[in-house]
Amino acid sequence: MPVRSTRKKWVLILFYCLFMFFMMLDVFVMVAQQSQVLADFQVGLNRFLPYFYSLVVVMTIALPTWGRAFDLYDRNRVLAVAGVLWSLSNWLTAIAPTFITYGISIVLGTVDNGSFGGVFSLAGDEYSPNNRGKVLGLIQGSQALAYLVSLLFSMKLFLNWPWRGVYIGLGLIGLVIVGVVLNLGGTPKRGESEPALQGISYQSNYSFEWEAVIGTLGKPGFYLLCALSFLVMLPWQGLINHLSTFLVSGMGVSRLEYHLLLLPALIGLCLGHPLAGFLGDRFFRRSRKSRVYVSLAAIILAIVFLILAFWASPVGGMGFRFFLALTGLFMGMSRPNLLAMTMDITLPEVRASALSFITLFQFLGILFGPLMFSKIGTPFAPIWLTGGAWGVAAILLFFLSTKMPAEIEAVRRQMAYRSQLETRAR
Repeated sequence: MPVRSTRKKWVLILFYCLFMFFMMLDVFVMVAQQSQVLADFQVGLNRFLPYFYSLVVVMTIALPTWGRAFDLYDRNRVLAVAGVLWSLSNWLTAIAPTFITYGISIVLGTVDNGSFGGVFSLAGDEYSPNNRGKVLGLIQGSQALAYLVSLLFSMKLFLNWPWRGVYIGLGLIGLVIVGVVLNLGGTPKRGESEPALQGISYQSNYSFEWEAVIGTLGKPGFYLLCALSFLVMLPWQGLINHLSTFLVSGMGVSRLEYHLLLLPALIGLCLGHPLAGFLGDRFFRRSRKSRVYVSLAAIILAIVFLILAFWASPVGGMGFRFFLALTGLFMGMSRPNLLAMTMDITLPEVRASALSFITLFQFLGILFGPLMFSKIGTPFAPIWLTGGAWGVAAILLFFLSTKMPAEIEAVRRQMAYRSQLETRAR
């Protein structure tokens, strides 16, 4: 397969970012326009609960299913299927005549969100291990950017567009992005960016194998990465919800002021993802533990600045905004290298599946965080819960640093062996 130019690769990554941005915007806009939907159908918020639980079940099944599909079949075609399903589910939601059909369409729309792991694996295979962290960070940063844009929607900084029109527009955007990605060229072969396989025109088509899955499940580093994905994400949505309750309900801050307070933190969150990926790549050339250290430093600093935001400055003041922005920055920096490390220790033919499980644990962390925070009554207890979760994550990262070099080396040896087989076969 012809090698893509650097420019073409970055154009492709841009469209992967757009794909993830609009797919996440789809989810966040649904929440932002919830009141408009409820008013149109004349129903209460409690009617959402059955669909919410169904959505969780569907997402839990969809993520590993899509991961296996990306590992087993042509990845561009699988991505095209995800894009078509995304567009169709949006259009079904837009034309829903009743709240029941609307709820069913929303649940069906969750199916395509399970393709995240496959997109990460596609992007990661475009670049060598020394460069893929920044790419994964950019794509994850586009997801955080979707949250920021949805906040602007809820602040009414955009026009008060009707929700049906928004869904129709998002469906059209999905088809356009997938069409562009398909026309940019073929899918990179699984593992072609690995150092041992670079520059080799190999004929073998490595795809999903249960033996490789079992091998991944036998690695302690993979279990630690799953646990870290859950713990790192656990406080995110719960902390945002707590800030809303604490500032709006407890201190009488207006909803608009609350959103303005949150903006610097979300901007920091968006910037933290690519920054962490860049630093992880920069130091990975020197040490195979470097990605662990970047995540560890980010978690420790996030804890420090979160505590400073609430105890070293008046809530709502400039110091509070500054420390909250730094908290958001380092929260964002805690996440991207987990994906890069997952790719570092798994064989290319099961990376989409492995990344899907990592994404699943991140999803569960976001889901259970607000439930745990809602059980705590004292105003500052969630801060300690956040510190506790990230503190445990820091300990697990220390243990992960002892496992990464050997597990990376095992994958590199396997790639070198494949390189020898391909060279002999020519």
